[in-house]
Amino acid sequence: MKPLAIVFMFLLMLSLSQAQTSEYQFPQGFTRVTGNTITYCVSLETPLAELDEDIARLIARSVGANAKFYYYDRYGSSTSSRVMSMQRQEFAILLTDHCDVFMGMPRSINASFDYPADEQQLSTRPYMQVSFVLVSKNHAIKSIRDIPQGGSLLFEHASLPSMLISKVRPDIERLHAVATVGSEALFDRFERPDAEVMIAWGPSFFQRYAELPEGWTVNSIKDLPNMDWLVVGGISRERTALRTQIDTAILKLIEDGRMQELLNDYELPQTFFSPGPTSYQSVEGDDDDDDDEELEGIDFSSYGYDVEDEFSTEPEETTPNTP
Repeated sequence: MKPLAIVFMFLLMLSLSQAQTSEYQFPQGFTRVTGNTITYCVSLETPLAELDEDIARLIARSVGANAKFYYYDRYGSSTSSRVMSMQRQEFAILLTDHCDVFMGMPRSINASFDYPADEQQLSTRPYMQVSFVLVSKNHAIKSIRDIPQGGSLLFEHASLPSMLISKVRPDIERLHAVATVGSEALFDRFERPDAEVMIAWGPSFFQRYAELPEGWTVNSIKDLPNMDWLVVGGISRERTALRTQIDTAILKLIEDGRMQELLNDYELPQTFFSPGPTSYQSVEGDDDDDDDEELEGIDFSSYGYDVEDEFSTEPEETTPNTP
């Protein structure tokens, strides 16, 4: 073989080798070049999208990478839509075509109601913990059980509290219980003089009320299960090395206090917002048989409360902003 041909073959093999190291081959033939940049999907519908973006930058900096963002806006930036209101197929497409990590996914502390704990996705270790809150205009009411018969109670329709409320208040039909469609409708309804108590998704509530209105109190919900939630990032199942890198970065940010500093910068109350736990066992997969025992015995055939559908003519605003 002539020397020129040998040189040409060597250069060709070198270029192919470099291409293989800079690209990640996805199923169905998708290919995405990542290089030294982590691309994050951030949903503009989530209440804490800006916070998720800042956390993503800290994670990228911690692993020595640049942060790039793809903004997912399914419902026209309406924060009245669910935290994660997309199908698993949409996750797969986003994580294949647009981003390495999808930020801001809620995950149940006891591995029930997990999303997207699924055979197609991995989740990072939790970087934050958030909660539902009980907001009251009556200082004597600090729990759901404290609400007297005939008392007012508001919550979002199709949210987790709406599914569990009858477990602690089987007399819900004797309350003036009203469910709204969407968090903004919930807050608008609560500002009326006749409203007394509401259950709200903490991130949505504190996004709207940076300062608590006079006479309102906010309490943790101890008499319903699954009111505290973890927040994680979603990653394609094949990308275990990336997940390990990000988990290491998240743990470091939590342990050195930088995650708490960031939460403080957003002036989020520590009672309802905290960094993720330093001790965490990842749960993989979604077992159809692991239904939460707390849901046993609940009758879903009747709501037992009124539903106010004020946004039925605007589909983009009709999905709740809670898990």
